[in-house]
Amino acid sequence: MAYSLDFRRRVFAYKEKHHLTFEQTSEHFGVNIASLFRWPNKVEPCQNVINQQVKSIWNY
Repeated sequence: MAYSLDFRRRVFAYKEKHHLTFEQTSEHFGVNIASLFRWPNKVEPCQNVINQQVKSIWNY
């Protein structure tokens, strides 16, 4: 499942505010712990993905 950037930011804000571990955060939000470990490196969308989306819009 793909999670929105807003949701990702809110999850980490909650984690920091309540001083939770990754495991506790995973359980609280029902998100796979592996996803939480990947998100800090991918909070913002990849530029290539953005370029592909823009190109697909212009092709219509």
